[in-house]
Amino acid sequence: MMHQSFKIRQRINGYNYYALIELEVDENFDKELIIEYDDSRVDPKWKSSIDFGIKYFHFHYLENENKGFAVLVRNLHTMIGDSTPSIVFYITVKCLTELFSFKKDLVKINQETGEFIFFR
Repeated sequence: MMHQSFKIRQRINGYNYYALIELEVDENFDKELIIEYDDSRVDPKWKSSIDFGIKYFHFHYLENENKGFAVLVRNLHTMIGDSTPSIVFYITVKCLTELFSFKKDLVKINQETGEFIFFR
């Protein structure tokens, strides 16, 4: 099992960006994607953003690898006013990108405007 966390804590263009995610991942060889949550540490209102981030990464991962993986979302820490669905999506993708040492930069934040930039 592989463990990874990713946190953003920045102020860009007058806005605060904050969130922290912790993931555990097991690769499998049947291209299957499994997503589970520690419901005591992840607020259900963020699950759709996390799901989208994991599925978005998995889509691009399958272009290069013939494997799937199981993800356990161990923890998500957010702050009222500083965390948005886009930020949670961003940290989810970044966490998986770092975990798998993925070469493509699938999502970025424009450091001047704070806008999110997604790879197709």
